[in-house]
Amino acid sequence: MRIAIVSPFPVSEVADLLSEESQSLISNFANDRGISIASYVRGLLDLGHDITVITSDEKLKVNLIVLSGNNLKIYIVPKREVIRSRVLDLYRKERLAIRELIESLDLDIVHAHWTYEYAYAALQSNKPLLITAHDAPFTVFRYRHNIYWMFHVFLAFVVRSKAQDIAFVSPSLMNQWQTQMFWTRNSYLTPNISKLLRAKAILKLESERCLAISEAGTLKNIKKLLEAWPLVLDSNKNAHLDLIGYGLGIDGELFEWATRKGFNQNINWNGFLPRVAIDNFLLEADILITPSLSESFGLTAMEAMSAGIPVVGGINSGGIPYVVGNGGLLVDIRSAREISKAIVTLLNSPELRLELGNNGIDRVQEVFSPEVVSSQLVDIYEHIVRSYGKV
Repeated sequence: MRIAIVSPFPVSEVADLLSEESQSLISNFANDRGISIASYVRGLLDLGHDITVITSDEKLKVNLIVLSGNNLKIYIVPKREVIRSRVLDLYRKERLAIRELIESLDLDIVHAHWTYEYAYAALQSNKPLLITAHDAPFTVFRYRHNIYWMFHVFLAFVVRSKAQDIAFVSPSLMNQWQTQMFWTRNSYLTPNISKLLRAKAILKLESERCLAISEAGTLKNIKKLLEAWPLVLDSNKNAHLDLIGYGLGIDGELFEWATRKGFNQNINWNGFLPRVAIDNFLLEADILITPSLSESFGLTAMEAMSAGIPVVGGINSGGIPYVVGNGGLLVDIRSAREISKAIVTLLNSPELRLELGNNGIDRVQEVFSPEVVSSQLVDIYEHIVRSYGKV
């Protein structure tokens, strides 16, 4: 099939698939969103399909850049640098450029990701279309309190009113759309894709390395993990916690807060790190803690499971229970005591860590592998194309 992926896209994630000439241009682009979308592209390419990616970038100073690889083309259009300018007119300039590109290409189907400007542009192109929702707009707004996000909520309602087929990355996200957005049309479950970092969990008799990959916002609930950490140290004085993500460096407000509270013992504040460094941390960690109050999916949990690392997550945290399954311990993530209890249980039981780690690897292979998810996507694509009378 000739498939267009319309989405934020991290070009550097597929650098190895591009020609040398295209690789030389990658450093010119700022786009670091949509890491999970690169996995969709790889999975579909592995099945032999022709893939076109259409994205936008703030650093682009010309009208269009085209990058090429084997059965892969990436079209990049400009995105205005000032957020206010593009949000207030609902990304009109960006949408028009994306729409024109879609209409100019010979495609069997368009797959737009996120239910905002990319999906709206794809809808206006009148091509066979699948949209994947990666978040619930009202849930995000509840925690962000960002006036610009209200424009995204409006965009999502516009998309919802025009779309016929929306896929969701977890059952909980599908339910949120049905209850918050009153979505009643065709729904599909298409989870994110994970590569396997480890084929079998490793038995470590001595365990002390805990890891959280997150950010400092209220929704991610890192403060509650920091409150739990002294309780962990009461039982395991040699335990260490690595924090990775935006706002989780020593120059952030959360570091200052933790220092004032006396929660900083045995914690490494690493801040934002590139993907290669994060994979290395995952391979060295013993436990991943994801204390988020709500996740549409739970990418970091899935990545940890792919490395055979057991997860501590929230039993009511959106997509986390779906992702984790029997690959970790699910608790009341609003309780510091419950978080610390789960961490201590895993630190003190190498056999349990090994069991849950292997469960996680099995779940990634069975549910979130490129082969499984990409095949599911192709089945959905073919169904949608047939409904348009093209096959």
